[in-house]
Amino acid sequence: MEYLFVYGTLRRDFGHPMGEMLNSEANFFCMGKVEGWLYDLGEYPGLQIQHQCQEWVVGDIYRKEFMEHLLAVLDEYEGVSDSYSPEFPYKRKKTNVFLEKGTLSDVWVYVYQGNTHGLKPIPKGDYLDYLKRNR
Repeated sequence: MEYLFVYGTLRRDFGHPMGEMLNSEANFFCMGKVEGWLYDLGEYPGLQIQHQCQEWVVGDIYRKEFMEHLLAVLDEYEGVSDSYSPEFPYKRKKTNVFLEKGTLSDVWVYVYQGNTHGLKPIPKGDYLDYLKRNR
């Protein structure tokens, strides 16, 4: 079984067509959180993982037995490249996700690799809450 953590436009309650596709192709597992910072990039957020920073980003965890095809589709949507390039500021990598009762290891997540200087941090690391408060 493979797992994917999503924190922005792919979350269940966001209403984006790609999020709806994810919800139909994989099974929602539970809510979780990743240690790091979430930034407002305009039309979407960017997560930078930072261990032991005591800041958290919340999101949805999905699971699927064979996720290769789904991840290939989502990589295209996220603009992922194998190595960092300013043209492709996201990278898909595995990390630990913290659950209410423990930790889930080796979970896929899309991480923002770009410069965050001058970007607005998203309070509480919750993109959906942030949008509700700022629209």
